Amino acid sequence: MYLKHKFIRVNGFHHHLSPLILSGSLIAAGVAFNKAYDLATKIIDQAPDDGMHEDEFFQLIVSQLESEQKTRYISLKLTRRYLTSEKSRSPLFIFLGGLAGKTTIASYITQQLNMNQPISIDNEKYGLTLKPSESSQLYKSTYESAYLYKKISQLLTSRLIGLLDRVLFDYKRYKKWCYLWEGIYITAPIITDLYKKYGQTHFLSVFIIPETADLRRSYILRWQKELGVERLRKRRNIIDKFLRNIEAIRSHIRSGVDPVASFVIESPYLEERLEFFYILLQQKLKDISDKEFPGWVEKIVDNPKNINKFKQFLKGA
Repeated sequence: MYLKHKFIRVNGFHHHLSPLILSGSLIAAGVAFNKAYDLATKIIDQAPDDGMHEDEFFQLIVSQLESEQKTRYISLKLTRRYLTSEKSRSPLFIFLGGLAGKTTIASYITQQLNMNQPISIDNEKYGLTLKPSESSQLYKSTYESAYLYKKISQLLTSRLIGLLDRVLFDYKRYKKWCYLWEGIYITAPIITDLYKKYGQTHFLSVFIIPETADLRRSYILRWQKELGVERLRKRRNIIDKFLRNIEAIRSHIRSGVDPVASFVIESPYLEERLEFFYILLQQKLKDISDKEFPGWVEKIVDNPKNINKFKQFLKGA
């Protein structure tokens, strides 16, 4: 069954509505995964065939949400508008570190929050200069050497500072609201150094660190898919060594997280990880709104028509 095409009018252009895209914002606002798409379809079905203004569609969406969901959705939309306005001096940086499942979560977050493609920090290691005897190891998998992992993570700090400087320069011109960096080489010491150097920048750092048993299981299942069961059995001694390296890397990451303003997600389940992530994101959005545009979320929760006044506020009127 084909959906009837609906659209909203944005600055003279027709923006066609997609339940899939809208459902991502609804999930970020706390709507259950198994209900988000149906709710998005229901909302879009209520839009008139000849289109509606984007502010009217915003009001339609929030009218269909429960109290907490409404607050979270409005907070997300207002913070995004603020971070892309001339009033803002910093985007939001999301750092996603840890082990097992980061790339999968990053792909969902990117789609659901309508962000640019995430930056894989792991690829930055290829630009490092090591001793000739060690340089070839840059192209090995991370779990093949716990020693090299620790060394690379230490060397990456200055490289990431340079990368962040470049992103902040681009932000002055392009005003992209959020940047997502993910990778196993994102560690607590790196985050601490970035926090110290860029104290006025908006950061959210989250580490995916499952329990050891869950971590071992996820890697063994991954290798079974990649290598096959028979080949895995033949390489059992090598796999045992890899697992010991992974446990050493996990201990290294876990031991340094607590002293910094970072959060740990331990659940092995994708849906729970995403749910916890969006709870953490919502708190960060609240911190930004309380600091940069206090009171506006509450005003628009009380009366969604105030969205137009918020736009005027962002323009300095």
